[in-house]
Amino acid sequence: MPSARIAVITGFFLLLLFGEVYYRCRLQQQGRNIIDGDGKGYYEYLVQWSNYGNLLWARPEWNSRASLPHYISEYEQRRYNKYTPGTAVCMAPAFLAARMWQKLTSHPRNLFGKSFQYALLLNGVFFLCLGLWFVVSLLKLTGISSETALIANGALTFSSNLIFYAVHEPAMSHVYSFTCIAGWVYGGLAFLHHRKSKHLFLALFMFFMAIAIRPFHLLLLFALPWFMYQAKSTRRHFPIPFSPLFVLAFLPLLLVLILNYLQAGTIWPPQYPEEGFYFSHPQLVELMIGFRKGLFTWFPLTLLAVAGWTHKQHRWLFLWFFITLYFLSSWWNWYYGDSFGLRPVCDYLAFFMVGFVALFHQVQAHRILRIPLFLAMIFFLAWNTLLNFQYLNGILPPDGMTAEKAKFVAGKVSLQYAGLVKGEPQEIYGYPLPPVFADSKDSLISFSA
Repeated sequence: MPSARIAVITGFFLLLLFGEVYYRCRLQQQGRNIIDGDGKGYYEYLVQWSNYGNLLWARPEWNSRASLPHYISEYEQRRYNKYTPGTAVCMAPAFLAARMWQKLTSHPRNLFGKSFQYALLLNGVFFLCLGLWFVVSLLKLTGISSETALIANGALTFSSNLIFYAVHEPAMSHVYSFTCIAGWVYGGLAFLHHRKSKHLFLALFMFFMAIAIRPFHLLLLFALPWFMYQAKSTRRHFPIPFSPLFVLAFLPLLLVLILNYLQAGTIWPPQYPEEGFYFSHPQLVELMIGFRKGLFTWFPLTLLAVAGWTHKQHRWLFLWFFITLYFLSSWWNWYYGDSFGLRPVCDYLAFFMVGFVALFHQVQAHRILRIPLFLAMIFFLAWNTLLNFQYLNGILPPDGMTAEKAKFVAGKVSLQYAGLVKGEPQEIYGYPLPPVFADSKDSLISFSA
């Protein structure tokens, strides 16, 4: 009977996933490319390697500094891609498969053709499923049943922006960050439980892969006290094994340093010139409950996930959470431009899933609480699906939401409302001093969010 329930639950969420993929394919057929926006910057590594076999970033249409795309910067008269290459590495299998398909079918060479667009869509779905497998596996290590883990993780996936960035924006970094961080957590916990070097290797490799995708993930180190508590709960004393293969775990970081040097002549060129943090003006309240991009306003189930961290086994996650939110809210562009909700937090949903499952597991023992929680999960899943549709069709603006705008677009599905609600200009707040850690030619520190 449990296996039958697991099959039904899995089938339900796979049906929802198929619906999202089908709708994304329809948008692609209408000319809404999957590889677009900032995703072009990550994808550009693959185009450059395939077309030119080097990283000179020189094209006829880029004949002046003014004509450079937003992802190409210059450092001491050398051009480089300001995005780190980790996301491109994650997209490489899909790129190679599409390239091979073009050769086998004798299609004209077009690295932005439909085969590449669809291959990247399937790549995002694969990484989503892999990340969820990591989360389910790590929860089983803590005694959570597969059924409970599937229900809670599926609900949070489809009630947050994770499904959006896996299916609709797979050229962005977020679904790959989610998978790598989930793999890091699973590898770490599995090592604490089983003391096998393969799990430690997985944890190290996934951590450095996350850094290669986004250096901001260095803040994950503040989650180490949580791991230490898990180690204490295992009541096992063991030495940390060493293997020469562990050197391979550092390859993602080494790749970043080498490519940076080949591009810009330095191992860490300015990543976001003139941008940085305003640590004395964090927008914490707006980041959490504001209408513009507030995490708990857009995705209320994440608040229940945070409540799950009150369990003594997970309380150390609050340390990492508030430090990360403080840095995110101090970034000059704390709302992170056009995005479906607060997109940087999508990377860390593995931690939220741990908290949500902990809460869900406790509530299951109380019938009076279990039914309202199930109803909340169903409601917010449906609500997020509606927001997703509105955002993709221009009913919901990509930025600049307010309470008044939210009230106007609530429940609207007719395309006659598309474009009526406008976004806001992306402003820097006029602080008299430049932001801290602002990248420039004189700065050796690049720690952008």
